[in-house]
Amino acid sequence: MDSAREGAGAADPVTYWLDAYDRIVAVNEAWDAFAAANGGEEVMSTNGVIGQSLLDYVVGDKTRLVIDSCLRVARGMARPRQWSYRCDSPSMRRYQRMTIIPDAEETLRVEHELLRTEPIVPNFHFGFSKDRDALRRCSICNRLEYGTLWCESTALADRGAEVSAPVQVAYTVCPTCEQLAHPLPDGLTPR
Repeated sequence: MDSAREGAGAADPVTYWLDAYDRIVAVNEAWDAFAAANGGEEVMSTNGVIGQSLLDYVVGDKTRLVIDSCLRVARGMARPRQWSYRCDSPSMRRYQRMTIIPDAEETLRVEHELLRTEPIVPNFHFGFSKDRDALRRCSICNRLEYGTLWCESTALADRGAEVSAPVQVAYTVCPTCEQLAHPLPDGLTPR
C-alpha cells in the first residue's frame, strides 16, 4: 500500500458534512488522518475547522465559484453529483473522486475517494501567489498554463525550472475542467 493511500485513511474516503450555508459541521477520521499526513494540522477537527465555511479553505476565485456551483447544483437536483480531480503531493499524482450527496434539510455529505497514485519525477513544490503574472495552475487537474496550453508540472523541468525552490502559482480552473464541472442536465445537448 502506498503512503498517499495510507495518509487518506486507507479504504475510507475523506468525508465531511456541510450545513445549508456550506459550513463544515462534521468530519470523519480519514479527514484528520489525511490532514496530519500532509502537513495540514491547522485544518484538523480539533483545530477549529468545524463551523467554518468550506469555501474559506478553497484557494482561487474561479475555484471557489466552481465548488460553490457544484454544491448548489447537488442541492437543487437533490441527487448525488460526482467528478474526478487530482490532489497532488510534490512527489505523487493523486487521482481522486469527489461525491456530493444531498442529505436531509439542505445538508450535504461530501466524500473524497483516492482512486490511484503515480510518482511525479521530478518533484515540484508549489506556493500560492496573488501576483497576477504568476503561473496559473488548475485546481482540478493540476495542469499549468503555458500560453494557450495546459501542461503537466513535469513540463517545468523541460523549461529549465528550479526543482529546489517552490514554484509560485495562482490557482484557477482550466477551460476543460470548468466544462466538466458543469455538465448539462440529463437529456440536454449543447447547441
